[in-house]
Amino acid sequence: MQEAIGHGLTILSWFENNAEKDVPPENIWDDAEGLELHWKAVRQREADRLDGGGSLAESDEDDGGDMLGNDLAGVFKD
Repeated sequence: MQEAIGHGLTILSWFENNAEKDVPPENIWDDAEGLELHWKAVRQREADRLDGGGSLAESDEDDGGDMLGNDLAGVFKD
């Protein structure tokens, strides 16, 4: 029972900590080798994205996003 609960918590953490496109498909949740290949592909996709577009911070700043300016946070800008 403890092992099943642990596995369920692991799956829930994938949904909480990853983008929807990075969550493994349900058919490989019990396949250790398939999960290893999936996470390797996710890491490679992230590395390719970073190599092509600079750092994560730079791409987030260029995005414009929905962030509002904060006068007090100005001291932290370069």
